Amino acid sequence: GDRTPLQDKYSGARFAAKTINFGIVYGMGPQSLAASTGYTVAEAERFLTLYMSRYGGVKDFIERTHSIVERCGYVRTLTGRKRRLPAVRSKEWAIKGGALRQAVNSRIQGSAADIIKIAMMKMLQPLRDLGAQILIQVHDELIVMVPEQNAEKAAAIVKGCMEGATVLRVPLVTEPHIVERWGEAK
Repeated sequence: GDRTPLQDKYSGARFAAKTINFGIVYGMGPQSLAASTGYTVAEAERFLTLYMSRYGGVKDFIERTHSIVERCGYVRTLTGRKRRLPAVRSKEWAIKGGALRQAVNSRIQGSAADIIKIAMMKMLQPLRDLGAQILIQVHDELIVMVPEQNAEKAAAIVKGCMEGATVLRVPLVTEPHIVERWGEAK
């Protein structure tokens, strides 16, 4: 259907927020941030400084990850899976910088993959018992096909398994959506 100006504004703000947050975590500098968001380079520099001072844990995580990969040559995900990054020992800054960014990405995205796999294993049998099946996983989303009369029960199972896959310092939060067709999903 037609989109309202508020939906367009929300969608644009959400995209900008995701771009900024992912970009910062993966080492986006002021020039890249400015190009991605329409900020001037000076505005992007101010924003990055403010962001890092307000969310010091992000900076600490990145620095700790860089230290680990430089010392060990690898990083681990939440469940202990190892990603070797020998390029971190390169004398060429561009190659080493790429390995440092991959180290941060591997810890975050690899851990997210671990969490959703744990959740999927927990929900598999309870969903089967409802006549439901997981059709596809895309990043942090699952598409589950379920008979209509069991949709609410299946949504509760998926939510419970995803939010309870592991215990973190911050809660995992999910938002199940029940739709008749994939195109209707948010």
